[in-house]
Amino acid sequence: MDRFGKKPLYYLLDAEKVIFASELKAILQHPGLRLELDPAALDAYLYLGYVPAPLTIFRQIRKLPPAHLLRLHRDGTLTQTEYWQPRFVPPAEYDLRPAAELAADLRQRLLAAVRLRMVSEVPLGAFLSGGVDSSAVVALMSQVSTQPVKTYAIGFEDSAFDETHYAQQVATFCRTDHTREVVRPDVVTILPQLIHQFDEPFADSSMIPTYYVSWAARQHVTVALSGDGGDEVFAGYHRYRNVFRHRLVQRFIPPRLRPAAGAAAGRLPDALKIGRYVQGVAQPALEHWSMQTEFFTAAQRQALLAAPPALSAEDHRRRVLAATAGLDWLAQYQTLDIRTYMAGDILVKVDRASMLASLEVRCPLLDQEVFEFMARVPPWLRMTQQDSKILLKQALHGLLPPAIFTRDKRGFMIPLRRWLQQPLKPLLYDTLLDATARQRGLLQTGAVQRLITEHVSGQVDHQHRLWALLCLELWARDYL
Repeated sequence: MDRFGKKPLYYLLDAEKVIFASELKAILQHPGLRLELDPAALDAYLYLGYVPAPLTIFRQIRKLPPAHLLRLHRDGTLTQTEYWQPRFVPPAEYDLRPAAELAADLRQRLLAAVRLRMVSEVPLGAFLSGGVDSSAVVALMSQVSTQPVKTYAIGFEDSAFDETHYAQQVATFCRTDHTREVVRPDVVTILPQLIHQFDEPFADSSMIPTYYVSWAARQHVTVALSGDGGDEVFAGYHRYRNVFRHRLVQRFIPPRLRPAAGAAAGRLPDALKIGRYVQGVAQPALEHWSMQTEFFTAAQRQALLAAPPALSAEDHRRRVLAATAGLDWLAQYQTLDIRTYMAGDILVKVDRASMLASLEVRCPLLDQEVFEFMARVPPWLRMTQQDSKILLKQALHGLLPPAIFTRDKRGFMIPLRRWLQQPLKPLLYDTLLDATARQRGLLQTGAVQRLITEHVSGQVDHQHRLWALLCLELWARDYL
């Protein structure tokens, strides 16, 4: 059962046939298909950086959402059935045992989840970034294994993006058989391969380091465990705390005063962090959330797209939140992440990038028993204004160096801004502004030109937006 959506199922149904496959490119091999781009999917991609289920980039093909069954009936119709939901409980159902007891229970469940995923007839290891989630998996593996765990980390020559010293601390503490690779990514060569591997437009730039760490691990093992899903299950994202503070500010400023307070806060010095929260105090919570995750706003998409934006992805987020009524606010946004960002971005990225390196990746933090346990944990043991993953850190006490619990959280980052200003600048111009892109007519050339000019000159940081457009055009050249 694929409850969280680690593996996709694509399908096409018309009057004559049903075609299904785990890769979109397999369906495209069927002769005689006349496929059209889906405007709603294109709009969703520019909003989110990926195409969410049930959409695909083609109007006639759909993706089965996570935890769903697809049935083909004798009359030729298809129906979908949801067999499981990532359901957090309402306050009346919280597990209110002492924190120490809950932490001990969680540790045992995590050990069981890791032990289950270490069953393998082929060599096995683990990714180790030095963050809490990957470090947790490695520490638990070390408790289970009778041999040193094989761990793998990658770094970059740019020290600002190299966190392998944290990974080394964990490797030393847990006595792993550690491999560190310093990579010099050949993005011009590897990016088209990744674009082809992902089937649909995909804009998460961390697919590049994910591929390289998968490649490094595959030189020695066939299966690797990762810490993916930890931020969603244990409430680790910065944006959760940002929403917490946003809600706190709204509590103290009446609705009628919020527009004026926001305008006044815009004149405060940048050094006063409170100004950032007061400035957006008039925004609804979902809009505040979306600003932290969107690639292009609705207005930017309106200027960029040759056809009007469809806004389907924004509607989907509203529907997900509406279905979580009665839950605490943190559970609502964790559910939103699990059902959108994790399923459409995180798990897709890991699956596709690792499979390009012929590596199988397993995610013990997404164990059903672990999630359903955490779904009953009160929000104050998941996150506070000062800290995150509170119960997870308590469960891991003594298994990791204390510094790993207090370090600043960072994603799997690459020096994308500098790359697009320097070594990848010719690729930007040659790909996004040449005759092929203009004739295709998906995007307004003038709007694309402005984004490139502002970024290359250093006026505005458009790194994620330009990366999304670059990946979209490279995908179009491959698949259209």
